[in-house]
Amino acid sequence: MKVTLKVIAEETGVSQMTVSRILRGKVPGLVSDKLRKKVVAALEKNGYDFQKPARRTQKARLLREPVIHFVISRSDYLERPPRGETSLFVHVLQEYAQTAKVRLNYVVGLHENNPKEPAWDNLNVIRDGDPVLFHSTYQLTTAIALQNRGCRVAIIDRDLFWRNYYAPQLKNMARFIIRTANGTAQAVRYLMNSGCRKVACAANSFSLNEPNYPVLSGYDYVLRLHGSTYRHVIPLSRTDSRCDQVSCIREAWRRKKFDGLFLPEMALPGKDELPIRTIHEYLGLPYSVRIAVVDGDEETATADATVVLHYPYRELMPDLFDTLFAKDFSCVEKLYECRMETSDAPHPEKSKSQPDEKSH
Repeated sequence: MKVTLKVIAEETGVSQMTVSRILRGKVPGLVSDKLRKKVVAALEKNGYDFQKPARRTQKARLLREPVIHFVISRSDYLERPPRGETSLFVHVLQEYAQTAKVRLNYVVGLHENNPKEPAWDNLNVIRDGDPVLFHSTYQLTTAIALQNRGCRVAIIDRDLFWRNYYAPQLKNMARFIIRTANGTAQAVRYLMNSGCRKVACAANSFSLNEPNYPVLSGYDYVLRLHGSTYRHVIPLSRTDSRCDQVSCIREAWRRKKFDGLFLPEMALPGKDELPIRTIHEYLGLPYSVRIAVVDGDEETATADATVVLHYPYRELMPDLFDTLFAKDFSCVEKLYECRMETSDAPHPEKSKSQPDEKSH
């Protein structure tokens, strides 16, 4: 006889809705453990195949077009893409997806970029078993909901602090973690070991009060390591134009001189503006200041920097795709280190006059 909800309900003396809830795992607070065990025993006795729904989901997924749903936070993400290393991540993701013949589907996951208001109407295009990607834990509420729906959820995050903070909620997702605090410390340490005594750090103004913000935690760690009493954080707003950010850096140097600068993102000139302009000239800083930058998108100029910090997106991408499309999804956790490229060669412009103070 075919195993149906009705058969099990009549045998155990419960409603068909209760049997359905137990099969879908929706029992906490609704069904007692004793009653759940009674229903499960009846299902086993009648030969119910508990793996059948999972196989059906997997078979349906394998028959679909290979697609990764990349859940973005705002509707104008593609028209006004992020700058800096986030832009590099999107570029590498698109490049690898094209090579792997996987379609990227951009889904706006939030209303008004508010993490407390997931855009469920948009998210309904994502089906059970689909691979889903998040570029940070910012939309964790949405990620948990999709994971509970049976989706294969992968999160790329940029430091161990948030992994430790959200560990219980992330246990059923694949995590790819870039150790950006280590990368920042590596770059700042190089500046100080090469003779800098007053190293400033530009940082995203929106994140300055964030607990253990990776950029600042790496910066502060090296200052403590060297016993430095000089600390100079230059807040840069993502909403400001590059010219406004450059003016902010120029003013910060005039107000409180430094001989080293870690510039993690933003305010960098494009390659089409160099070599007519060096980074020093662009920022209005003397060539005696050593500058460390984070590699941005393909159009970002970094040739004039003393240190270039590369985020490991190209190394991470094969692992990400292999995990999302594996026969059996695994909730892996992988850590990736930043790679540092240095150059101590004297700049040809050093013998000439210092950068001028003309505004942009």
